[in-house]
Amino acid sequence: MTLCTEFKEDIKTEHYGRVALEGYIYHDVFEPHFFNTLKNCISSILLNGDTKTYLTHSTTFKIGTESKRILSHAQNAREQIVVYDITFLRDYYNQTNDTISKWADDTIRNNISSIFYKATSVVKNLKPFADNKDDWIFYRLHLNYLEQGKYLAYHLDSAPHLTNVKSSPYTTDHRDARMYSITFYLYDHKEGLGGEIWSPYGFTFKPKSNSLIIINGHQAVHGVTQNMDSSPRMAFTIRVAHKDDLLLPGHASKFLYNVEENLI
Repeated sequence: MTLCTEFKEDIKTEHYGRVALEGYIYHDVFEPHFFNTLKNCISSILLNGDTKTYLTHSTTFKIGTESKRILSHAQNAREQIVVYDITFLRDYYNQTNDTISKWADDTIRNNISSIFYKATSVVKNLKPFADNKDDWIFYRLHLNYLEQGKYLAYHLDSAPHLTNVKSSPYTTDHRDARMYSITFYLYDHKEGLGGEIWSPYGFTFKPKSNSLIIINGHQAVHGVTQNMDSSPRMAFTIRVAHKDDLLLPGHASKFLYNVEENLI
């Protein structure tokens, strides 16, 4: 039986305007047979695939007329395999807030393994998505790989250029968007060996096998403690945004910046 706990940090001071980490923790998310299939699939991909990818942070620069894409750099220190990210597809930028839901679901269903599609379908039936499933766009899924000695310094999730939420008539603020990061865990946390999600305000989550955490990761700073286990820490993350908070004017030419040059 899937169990849910809601949480919200109690913080006294908001540094740099950042708010408390809050969200949901679920245990026993998938039925056992499917969970084992999913775990074996992800472990195989991570252990045999290339975890350095342009889709990690999508940095591009030009030398003359030649475009260069950065796959990795020392400051990033992030290894992952991106299963899909619809924001890198050309047709994403031809959508509107009215068309994005059907287009996204059709695109994801037709282009990824049924194992990952089923996983996202299960999550759609959990709070806070279940009551308005068609309003939430599961726009990215990536597999996380944290080898021994590595950690994730405190950071914010997602990308500000994806959203369009008016905090005043003159400005937009990514922090006001309705977005979530969902991280699912394949293995139990081992006490004293790191790998916990943490925040500067005292929150710590020690993962359990077949559990997930849903957080406002674009608003609240958080990190992952250093993995001291000889085995890599493996998990996967889904990024979700409310369709009405995305920047979708209907055609790539309507953007202030040129989005077409770096799309897949």
